[in-house]
Amino acid sequence: MTSNGLYRVITYKDLHWWVQGNHGGLNLSAIKRIVDQLEAMLSHHNKVLVLRFDLHCKSYSPDNRELSKFLKQLKIKLKAKYGFVRIGYVCCRERAKANAQHYHLALFLDGNKVNYPSKICEMIECTWNQGSVYFPKNRYYKLTRDDFNPILETVFRLSYLAKTRSKEGTLPQTKKHLSSRIQRGPRFRFKN
Repeated sequence: MTSNGLYRVITYKDLHWWVQGNHGGLNLSAIKRIVDQLEAMLSHHNKVLVLRFDLHCKSYSPDNRELSKFLKQLKIKLKAKYGFVRIGYVCCRERAKANAQHYHLALFLDGNKVNYPSKICEMIECTWNQGSVYFPKNRYYKLTRDDFNPILETVFRLSYLAKTRSKEGTLPQTKKHLSSRIQRGPRFRFKN
């Protein structure tokens, strides 16, 4: 791994990935899950839409039960409206010194079935009833199998979720990094 303070380069799957380096340490297994879940989605779909957002909680919870409930309800709604066969995600829980935790998430969706995420953003806002939802500027990426540069940009952006700073204040048994478990299909592997 090389670093200049603002970014780091890690090698995974014989490829070099630029990741954010100005937020302290990084959880390398979280970075690998981001790469693995993106690769898995692109192995099943030639286009993938990645949507980034944050969920803020009204009050502290020692576990991720409300997040799990939210993801389950959102997946049901998305599958009913769009007919998605699979929905990928990566997520991290942060608290630091705040009264309540918040979550940084990214959804990975079949880009052949959705081109722009405005309706999905509305679904997210209607489904999360434990606090507020925040959508950052440049909240989505459209990825295709044959263009590696947007994939690199997406991994760089999502590497923020793998930072180790501000994960304190959480019980040891509570997961700080979560992801879907989509298995990679045989048709696609990342290569530069």
